[in-house]
Amino acid sequence: MEKCIIIDNFGEVQKNSKERILVRLCEFNGYRYLDIRIFSQFENGKYYASSKGVTLNSRNFFSFFNILLKNQEIISVALNAKTPAEFEKELAKTKKSIRQTDTRKMKRERMEADSKQLEFGFELKGGKNVFWTKKKHCKA
Repeated sequence: MEKCIIIDNFGEVQKNSKERILVRLCEFNGYRYLDIRIFSQFENGKYYASSKGVTLNSRNFFSFFNILLKNQEIISVALNAKTPAEFEKELAKTKKSIRQTDTRKMKRERMEADSKQLEFGFELKGGKNVFWTKKKHCKA
């Protein structure tokens, strides 16, 4: 039995043959939060929520999101490296590239970022997982 009221299902990722990761907006005791949870398939074929997952309120979500946003290039390098040596080489290149970027511009863009202005996700490009963000086009 679910302990939360599910307001919206944002999507799911098939982790392996018996597990899925669901991203949902839930409400519990009057509080809304983002729930990212692993659901396991039992012998009857149904999926049930496991204790493996994380719930994020609005404050935690934006802190978590900013960590991902700040480190998106390094995360992409780490997830796509085939060997530790390849990771170290690519990491050095990525850090050099990041240092060459205007830090004031990056700080300003990060401060402007909120859930109403950005879309984000992961994509498979050229056999590599890439974390992306883009500004939503909002009508006045």
